[in-house]
Amino acid sequence: MKLLFTKQLSKTDVEKRLAIPTSSLRGFNLNVDAYSVGFEAEDTKSGRIWQFQCTTRTKGLYSKPVISRGWVQFVKFKQLREGDRVAVYKLNQHDEAQVQYKIEVERKFKLAVPSEILWAFEFDEVDGAADFELKDIAGKKWQFRCSTRKKDFHPKPVVSKGWRRFVKDKRLQVGDKVVLYKDVEGDSSFRIKTMKKVFKLFGEDVWLES
Repeated sequence: MKLLFTKQLSKTDVEKRLAIPTSSLRGFNLNVDAYSVGFEAEDTKSGRIWQFQCTTRTKGLYSKPVISRGWVQFVKFKQLREGDRVAVYKLNQHDEAQVQYKIEVERKFKLAVPSEILWAFEFDEVDGAADFELKDIAGKKWQFRCSTRKKDFHPKPVVSKGWRRFVKDKRLQVGDKVVLYKDVEGDSSFRIKTMKKVFKLFGEDVWLES
């Protein structure tokens, strides 16, 4: 299986059409005299087959290929947002699958955090972001970035950079709990721990560190 392209979605990609690299055109078997080609792609997660069409400009020096037909429906169904990432693959010629393409979605991971904890970080006044380090319960160090909205009365801080890697490493799922705290009895470093709900006892949730 060969990767044709991967792209972080822009606002235009989400709302209208997906602009793709010109270098990926070979993978869509677009003839020299043709300006569009239809293809099927299998969702790597659900296995659903989607119908798409790749088109190029009929005039001009640059072809500027896009995936048009079927794309908006795919975006709405998958609830994609700006910042999410998509990847399209082409199966090898010896593969016997009828569908020769696969499409994969990778969502932009971020952790919304309470504004009350902003005092703990040293923010850059220009970009409104702060890089910081946290230790997990095993002592492993993790690098993160907390950013805020520049033009808004409410800062709405989120942890983005480094968060995806942490989520995958800890195998976090919806409903799990994340705790950020300061080790006041040790080296005063900031810590992070994850907790999973294992069962209920007398009507109360019981959580265990994971």
